[in-house]
Amino acid sequence: MFLTDGVTESTTPDGHQFGTQRVLDYVRTHHGDTASDIANGIYYAARTFVQGDPQDDDITSVIIRADR
Repeated sequence: MFLTDGVTESTTPDGHQFGTQRVLDYVRTHHGDTASDIANGIYYAARTFVQGDPQDDDITSVIIRADR
């Protein structure tokens, strides 16, 4: 997984950041999803977290899954 800081630094109106831990928690919870669904889910989770505040930075993620 590769992310830009626009994901982790998505900030609520009162100054809290989405952070790395929320990203990792999301991935752990959705580890069985497709890579595309995980990437989209991280995006929507970060956008929901900021409660509609405008996004000042890019949100980019690359998820690579390797199934055994």
